[in-house]
Amino acid sequence: MQAPAISDRLRLFKEKKGLTAQAMADATGISRRTLESYMRRENPPLPGLETLGQLAKGLGVSLDWLVLGDDTSVVRDILTARVCAEHGALPVIRDLLSKSKHDQALLVPEVVAREVGAEAARNAVLLVEELMTTGQLVLLTKHLEALTITSLSVKRDALKEQLETLKAELASKPA
Repeated sequence: MQAPAISDRLRLFKEKKGLTAQAMADATGISRRTLESYMRRENPPLPGLETLGQLAKGLGVSLDWLVLGDDTSVVRDILTARVCAEHGALPVIRDLLSKSKHDQALLVPEVVAREVGAEAARNAVLLVEELMTTGQLVLLTKHLEALTITSLSVKRDALKEQLETLKAELASKPA
């Protein structure tokens, strides 16, 4: 038995939501006729990538589900939250560190949390607009982890150098 195709998923979505082809067309910005052709049972045309994105966004479904039939929405949501939180926290933490270096008053935790949340939400909107698939989010997460490891390694090496310099200075001072 062949796996359900995009046309099957579009028909299923239409039936489950009780929508007309015109309502789906209005939601997606794709003409009713074109949409109906994508939903044909025999030999439906395949939408292009841009159109698939338009369909997913307009219907409020994941691109993964529309193209692959995978409902990886929970995994996708978790990865999206993680990526957004990491990207959201970074500028806020950098700002706090900068303020602490200049003896400026640090923000209260509730304000910091709100700022991180707002930044994460802005990042989530960007990710949704990019129509990233779950696979792309996994790759992005791995890339961010690699960057973090590299950054921490560089900082560790710099601290080791500073420590060696301090040891040398202490050893060279008369007792």
